[in-house]
Amino acid sequence: LEHVNINSGPWNSELQSFFYETLKFANDPRATTIMKQTRDAGGAITGLHWANIGLQQLHIPHDQPIQVIDGRIGLLY
Repeated sequence: LEHVNINSGPWNSELQSFFYETLKFANDPRATTIMKQTRDAGGAITGLHWANIGLQQLHIPHDQPIQVIDGRIGLLY
């Protein structure tokens, strides 16, 4: 997969630590620009993180209800 979208609910230090410290994803700062452009175009997005690992990326909107995935997402390091 190139990217997976996972709604996380409200962003907090626990999520920050999980994705960026525990799983060692890298924060992609472009999400801030995309979020601003979306709002400027009339969109309603208020929270978004992009987390990268290699060529894979998680899109983590945190202004939506928590998304429960019925299955697994595997990461191979």
